[in-house]
Amino acid sequence: MDSSDKEIVFTVAEKLIGVSQQGQYRKDIIVRNVERRMKNLGVTSFLNYLEFAQKNSNELSRLVSSLTIHTTSWFRELPHFTFMKEHFEANVDKYKGRKLRALSIACSTGEEVYSMAMVLEGIRSRNIGFDYEVTGLDIDPESIKVGKNGVYLKTYIDDIPTQCRKFAKEGQGKLAEYFAVTQEVRKRCNFKVRSLADAEFCNNERFDLIFCRNVLIYFSPENFEKIVRRLSALLTETGILTLGHSEALISPKIYNLVVAWNSSYKSHSADILPARPTISKKLNINSSSLGQVEKVEDLSKDKILVIDDSRTIRTILSKLFTTKGYSVLLASTAQEASDILKSTKVSLISLDIHMPGENGNVWLKRQRLLGVKTPVIIVTDANVEESKDVLDALENGAQDYIKKSKLEREPEDVVERFGLLIKESKRIKDAKVTGTHSKKYLKLYRPELILVGASTGGTEALTKLLAGFRKDSPPVLVVQHISPNFALPFAMRLSDVSGLTLGEYSNGTILKKGCLYMSHGNTHVGVKYVAGTYKLVVSDLPPRSGHRPSVDVLFDSAVRENVRLAGVLLTGMGKDGSAGLLQLKKKGAMTFVQDEASCVVFGMPGAAISTGADCYVGNISEIRNQLNKCLQA
Repeated sequence: MDSSDKEIVFTVAEKLIGVSQQGQYRKDIIVRNVERRMKNLGVTSFLNYLEFAQKNSNELSRLVSSLTIHTTSWFRELPHFTFMKEHFEANVDKYKGRKLRALSIACSTGEEVYSMAMVLEGIRSRNIGFDYEVTGLDIDPESIKVGKNGVYLKTYIDDIPTQCRKFAKEGQGKLAEYFAVTQEVRKRCNFKVRSLADAEFCNNERFDLIFCRNVLIYFSPENFEKIVRRLSALLTETGILTLGHSEALISPKIYNLVVAWNSSYKSHSADILPARPTISKKLNINSSSLGQVEKVEDLSKDKILVIDDSRTIRTILSKLFTTKGYSVLLASTAQEASDILKSTKVSLISLDIHMPGENGNVWLKRQRLLGVKTPVIIVTDANVEESKDVLDALENGAQDYIKKSKLEREPEDVVERFGLLIKESKRIKDAKVTGTHSKKYLKLYRPELILVGASTGGTEALTKLLAGFRKDSPPVLVVQHISPNFALPFAMRLSDVSGLTLGEYSNGTILKKGCLYMSHGNTHVGVKYVAGTYKLVVSDLPPRSGHRPSVDVLFDSAVRENVRLAGVLLTGMGKDGSAGLLQLKKKGAMTFVQDEASCVVFGMPGAAISTGADCYVGNISEIRNQLNKCLQA
């Protein structure tokens, strides 16, 4: 579409859905969605497509779907669900004798509806006489169909907290890649096609809980105010309204609301027991301290710079790190962060991607060009829609990323990963490690397979290792420790960069030369040698050393007598892959390990070297040169 067509698209979106089309991020997404649909239909003019859609109700539904941002995930912004659980458990007797009614606005494909319902189902199972119903509303008919069905890819089941996973039933046989919400939960949920811009979108019903999160940011200030007033009018006397963390009300009193917790509100006159969520107990946060965390200056401590436009996330991270002895500096915008770095040296940076003004990716790329070498961890919601942005950040110089849900679910792991990166950064700087290991091959040969394992820092290392790879290469199999949400997008990007064809990822696939095979989601990948042919083995066996996929599982699957393989172990935390690489070497495989100086984290390569699993140690360029010699042998 040309620029005039795109402007028409934005106008239609604003009229049809009622949301403001001011952000470039949103504009780019809906243009791509519409262009994809037009291409499928063979239509070159948007006006012609619009005319067709207006005459065809099914196509109009598809157009609405194209104009909608489907950003959703299971238990997104987990602290809200923690507050919800403890609040209603504290007041459970007030709801016995009638159903607690909950509402999810802009519910997309239903993950939020069922997340709410799973929490309430847990309360129902422990309290006789308590019951509930959850209604999900969305303007997109296609998303509502998915929600009603209640069936989702098993890739995302790990996003559901352990205590709620009993309400997700894993499929068998042909449905092994899916899970379904249990019948007890699903029968208490209903879905309707509704537009938030419609004044009567809820027919003046009343609700005890309303979730309207990360929706109002798309509306103009005038419509924002109108919608909040409308939502507050839908609350029962003791009802709770929860908005997104970035939509917190500056003056809730003008809507006759008071703060119940972070971006959650209740009626000014509500007489109901307060509840403090678990995250507040764990991190010692209370409502009066939110937004009032001072910058702590202590030259004897490592300093962590937290950059996030969410006051809640800044507060959580600040409390988390200061209790572990770190000094914390806070910035809500990229400009504030830049100003801090001009006068203060920090040990590590926590960076959000989506911020007002300059976004995190652009800021990070600019800082790297300016020579800033401080390690950076991206703290993100880790949705599928964000995969490109997170992968871009990792290629622009970020060392790692962490899902925001981990801040509450696994706080100790978050601190450990931050601390390890600080330690690794100091090690490289202090040791001034240069050059490569002295071990060299006496004889190189052309391998039948190339097996590669990586973890922290691996996305950048893999991209450099495989960029513009030889098309006549034997099959290349990769295990990268990465969020299930990002596994397939990264595999596709690695395929594009390498020039290798992304092979079919299914059990029993015959491996072909010139193809790349990478573990997708929460499954192990391996190989099986049958009658002179290698086949792919995909399994959901238990994690190995805390990982699924595991590098050791891949390496172990290829171990056999006189094996003619190349095994490569790159940067990463822990020791996954070291044992498997040693077994490959013992059977005759060529084994390559990334050197200490070029690793983001030397854990996995260091463990392999300590056991003697390496035949050659070098940086990425040197390992690539050795592989090229192998392929020419």
